[in-house]
Amino acid sequence: MRPRDVALALCPPLMWGFAFVLAKPAAEHFPPIFMMAMAYGLCAVFTFPLLRGAKTPIWAMIAIGTLGGAIQSSLLFMGLRDMPASTAVVVLQSQVPLAVVLSSLMGDERLSPRRLLGIAVAIGGIVVIAGAPDAVGSWLALWLVILGGLAWAAAQAMIRHFGRDQGPAVTASISIVSAPLCLAASFVLEDGWMESIAGAYAIEWASFAGLVLGGLSIPYFIWYGLLRRFRVDQVMPFVLLMPVVGVAASALFLGEPLGVAQAVGGAVVIAGLALVVLTPAREAPAGA
Repeated sequence: MRPRDVALALCPPLMWGFAFVLAKPAAEHFPPIFMMAMAYGLCAVFTFPLLRGAKTPIWAMIAIGTLGGAIQSSLLFMGLRDMPASTAVVVLQSQVPLAVVLSSLMGDERLSPRRLLGIAVAIGGIVVIAGAPDAVGSWLALWLVILGGLAWAAAQAMIRHFGRDQGPAVTASISIVSAPLCLAASFVLEDGWMESIAGAYAIEWASFAGLVLGGLSIPYFIWYGLLRRFRVDQVMPFVLLMPVVGVAASALFLGEPLGVAQAVGGAVVIAGLALVVLTPAREAPAGA
């Protein structure tokens, strides 16, 4: 990667780390799936023209949007509502080894013993965090965040394998697919839409705006463009910045204390992830 690409790759995790934490007030106020329906809908309105001339197969666009948008965000923000943001941002890093494994299964990466060891270490760190009820918040919230990470990981592997478009077009397709799916899911699972809108104050709307700009549109424009041009194992190391930024932002903006389980488990997760993503890998040969 050239210095320009490295600089670009630094932007998404930094923005996600802050946006993930700053979105907590909105996630606590709005029904979470409805909130994501609004976010994706707003993003879709502005990005729809970018789909002109899209080359990714329609079925792949729908699958990527469903997994990496509607399912991932719904599970994530449902979990975030009942879990400290600093813990959630660490647990979410399970998506990194999952993305590498899934990409390997699709034939785009090769797993080495060192990489497998790193995956085991990262999972061990999540177990450490899960073993402290005060740090987790609730078991349901923990599993919602982990499953959300799995959905996102599957989408990243599919983008690398099936994607034929640049970042803005990928972001547009995910938003267009996810908005109606989130709205339908919210209609079935949630209520209080209008009450949450009518009762929202400036802090909730500012939090929502930060989610749309800093958590969806801008960073994903950059991220999906990089993922289209580079291997998963080249891009994923930069996600390691997200928990560092997220935990610091949680303490700074939300006043969340950093417990022993979070510190130890987070350090183990990051060590395992570093072992996974910093291990040199060769691309699998075509047709493998």
